[in-house]
Amino acid sequence: MRLKMWTKEEAKEFIKKILPEVDILLIGDEEVELLCGHSNLEKAIQEFHDYGIKNVIIKRGKYGAIGSSGDGICYVDAIKPRAIVDTVGAGDGFAAGFLTAFLKGESLEESLRFANAVGSLVVGVEGDNEGLPYYEDVLVHLGENKVVER
Repeated sequence: MRLKMWTKEEAKEFIKKILPEVDILLIGDEEVELLCGHSNLEKAIQEFHDYGIKNVIIKRGKYGAIGSSGDGICYVDAIKPRAIVDTVGAGDGFAAGFLTAFLKGESLEESLRFANAVGSLVVGVEGDNEGLPYYEDVLVHLGENKVVER
């Protein structure tokens, strides 16, 4: 939600109109309060499911992520970054990581874990997309693959 583009009220009104058309909702924990009027993440997940959204993902930055596909809530811890240089782009990296893993057929929990890994790599580089890693680099960061020579 980019509040420089519109007011909170305009954003809330528009987004609530399109929620029934959403299949995957990637939202930040601070945006939950704006849309739902409260900060209870578990309650918000159910409210988003009530709109018909199958997959609800809440980004929580250094606290990890929460997700649900309607059959329970999955909590995944953040992955500690090697360094924090610039947090710009971490949320976009998280989204790209989640969608990459999810569309490859990974479980919700593994997709959240992969997304957290991408976000933790992105914050180690200055700039909004310069730190986006290769798929293999994320696997290395997760300890699932050996270093790839480039």
